[in-house]
Amino acid sequence: MGNFAYRPFESLRQLRNRLSEKPLTEKLPPAEDDDELFERAMAKVREIKEFREIPYRCPRVSVKKRPLRDDNSALKRLEEIARGQRPIDITKTQEYVEWVNPRYRKELVRHLHRGCFSVQDFLDLHGYTRQEALEALRNFLREARQRGLSCVKIIHGRGLRSVR
Repeated sequence: MGNFAYRPFESLRQLRNRLSEKPLTEKLPPAEDDDELFERAMAKVREIKEFREIPYRCPRVSVKKRPLRDDNSALKRLEEIARGQRPIDITKTQEYVEWVNPRYRKELVRHLHRGCFSVQDFLDLHGYTRQEALEALRNFLREARQRGLSCVKIIHGRGLRSVR
């Protein structure tokens, strides 16, 4: 077999070597100041007097009239929810936040959601500062362990409206 001498990029290598030997002598002009550039571009712009005041009428928006609702029925439903007489799916509310530690089986969490475990005590942290909440949580968990409780509920809030 013969020697392959086909080298299609050889001319590019030579061109690159030639170009890299020449130092760059051409300098770019300094960049123009944005304000000066804008002033120059707007130099011949003139106000159109007819456009000083353009009459504009807002389109009329038709408001559909709804029948008046009985606010008493809404209040009655809220009272029933508060007394536990009407079920509510809190997972569908805007305030619902949930996180599950991946170390625990999903089955355990499902049982918690179904109410298979009785909550033996709870701690509501609404209104606490971060430091107060940490201290209250430590004390609560220590006492729960000492009392032998196996299911406690912690209402944590989000710390957005803490009064203290």
